Amino acid sequence: MSKELSQYGKSYDVEAFSKFYDKNSHAVPATTVSGESTKGWTNITLDGKPAKLYAEVEGNLVIKDGVVTAGTATNSAGDMTFGYPMNIPMEPNTVGNIHTHPVATNATLSWSTGPGDRSSGTFTAGPSGIGGDQSQAGSNMTDHGVRNVVVDQKNIYLINGNGSQTITIPKK
Repeated sequence: MSKELSQYGKSYDVEAFSKFYDKNSHAVPATTVSGESTKGWTNITLDGKPAKLYAEVEGNLVIKDGVVTAGTATNSAGDMTFGYPMNIPMEPNTVGNIHTHPVATNATLSWSTGPGDRSSGTFTAGPSGIGGDQSQAGSNMTDHGVRNVVVDQKNIYLINGNGSQTITIPKK
């Protein structure tokens, strides 16, 4: 747990957030990317390197002994780029949510769907990829005074609905 974070009004168990990522980052294969089915995709690469696609996994943030930590319930929509936190089974003392981002940097995702076909798209991740997560985070700040959490391979992001106030903590 980081003592420096207590200045934001709550103590956050960053070790639990890293463990959440480690446990869930490769738990659910992605069946869609931004809502597009990956069925039939072959020769998948991220920045030209062969890759397996994994979905975001969401979980609860709970207050335990006065500390914001990862709960035990999880959910995934099977999509690499979004999820539905409202579908996470509720736990006692839930105050927000945490979710994984399968890719930590902006990358080009490429795939084939048949002979001679090669499709690609830019995948936005890392600090610039959490913009869509900010609006839902703002309601948690209002309701519970707690930031939501996004975790990728490199960092833990504490978000509150205002992108200029995102707290980035290197993941250990």
